[in-house]
Amino acid sequence: ARSVGRAGEWCAAVPADGRPGVHFEPVASGEVVLDSRTSGVARWLHEHYNDAVAVEMESAGFALAGHLNDDLPAISVRGVSDHAGGAKEVTDGAGWQPVAAGNAAAFAEALIAEIDDEDAETAAEPAREPRGFSNQNVANDRARVGQQIGAVYGDLTVGPQRGDRK
Repeated sequence: ARSVGRAGEWCAAVPADGRPGVHFEPVASGEVVLDSRTSGVARWLHEHYNDAVAVEMESAGFALAGHLNDDLPAISVRGVSDHAGGAKEVTDGAGWQPVAAGNAAAFAEALIAEIDDEDAETAAEPAREPRGFSNQNVANDRARVGQQIGAVYGDLTVGPQRGDRK
């Protein structure tokens, strides 16, 4: 993804009135539309997840669905149209949502093409048997790792799996 962003060839698919930026930074995801930097939710996010540069609603559920389906690879590409400073109505009215969506779609299309090329290169390699399951969550700086859902559906194993003991 970073090499696609650096190469910039994906920008050919967006209008020529400025090159959109690509950022790889933490995003908070939850069931909230944030349109204020001083609300209780904004203060809580700043206190607990101060490295998050954006807030959105969809990616947590999307990532969980991938995780619960045999760790199906998933990636989220976001187009940012407003800065949660109380001007959402103004930026929406100015047409920034379609611009942000178009930019994100152009990048996602280039990223998928790159992933398809890599998959084609490795398709000739013999398949390897899975060795087991490993999951590692890492939090940097003041961030915390956790789930914001009330229930987990599917298999959940904590500790050694059956048959791992000798």
